[in-house]
Formats: sequence, C-alpha cells, structure tokens
Amino acid sequence: AQSAHDKTSKAERKRVDGVTTPRPKWFNCAQLAAGAQCTSVKLPLDYDNPRGAKTEVALLRIKAKNQSKRIGTLFVNPGGPGGSGIQFAAMAPEFISPTVLERFDIIGFDPRGTNFSDNVRCWKNFGAQGTALEGLSVPYPATAKETRAYVNSSKSFGKACSTTGKPLSTSMSTAQVARDMDVLRRMVGDKQLSYLGFSYGSYLGTVYANMFP
Repeated sequence: AQSAHDKTSKAERKRVDGVTTPRPKWFNCAQLAAGAQCTSVKLPLDYDNPRGAKTEVALLRIKAKNQSKRIGTLFVNPGGPGGSGIQFAAMAPEFISPTVLERFDIIGFDPRGTNFSDNVRCWKNFGAQGTALEGLSVPYPATAKETRAYVNSSKSFGKACSTTGKPLSTSMSTAQVARDMDVLRRMVGDKQLSYLGFSYGSYLGTVYANMFP
C-alpha cells in the first residue's frame, strides 16, 4: 500500500489542478533543430493564485520518429540553474540514443524568467545592469580590491532582483518550475513524468519527485 509520502499532497494538488490545461499552438522552428516545433504557454505567476497573473514559458519539441509506437514525452533540462531547456532539447540527437528518439517526443522548456521565456528584469536597462555587475567580471577575486568589487556587485544583484525584479523574481523557485513541469506533463497527455536532468537539472528532478511522487 502507498504511504502518505508516496502521494502528492492536497496542497500541491490544489495548486496545479487549479490550472487550466494549456492548449499549445506549435509552430515550425527548424532553424533551431531539424524537425523542431516550438510554442509558448501562459502559466500562473503564483500557484497559490492559479487564476491570477501569468508568466509565459517557452518550449521546444522534437517528435518521436516512430509516432505509431510512441511511448510518451521525455522532458530534458541542462541545469545551470537557468540553462536553456530549448537549446538543450535542440541538441537531443547528440546525447540521447536513437532508440529513445524513436519512441519518445523530446521537450525542453526554458525555466520561468530565463532565455526564451518571459525574462526577469532586475534593472531598468542593460547599462545599469552592466555597471552594477562590473565587479563580477573576474573569474575569481584574488586581491582585496577585487573582493570588495565582487561583494558589492553581489549585493547589488540581490537588491535589484528583490526590488525592480518583482514580481517575477519572487516566483522563480525550483518548486515553481517543478509545478510548471507538472502542468506541462498534463498538457502533453502523460500520466507520469519522464525526465532527464543534468547538473542543477538533477535537483529539479529530485524536487519534482518529492512534490509529485
């Protein structure tokens, strides 16, 4: 028998089940990868208010070569955090075996706030951003001067994203991305998630498995 730990909590069910299943309009984006399709869907900015404000999340799909024997969808994430799932999925033939590509659609999505999805904007313009983050330009601060500049830029980063970056910056946690992934799983019609994550992407998979066992 399943224990309570093997079931999605009532709170999480309420959050994600309150979201209307997106109806994606896929378009040809073969310039990114042969046979690739892309789309973007609007998902809740805050899953505690699933019918409130939205943020747009972008996806890329490479369909299974043998659609008649298709098993389902494999979601992929390269890590980062903040690496592009779209660009990663576009490279699927380079790191996923032909056997899997034969039977699974491959989907990558850019985590909310990043890349082709709605971008978080912590500064009013790139000039202000460049000036504020100048201290982070060294690979590793070695001198006292470099260390001060590095710390000051890090503080500026935190301040900007906790002020100008709102409200999106306050809704970019791994848990929110895991909730996005569960809605996207439902969108493609899979009863269970099939997922491959690398680096930080493996942590996203762990969080998903704990939230939606």
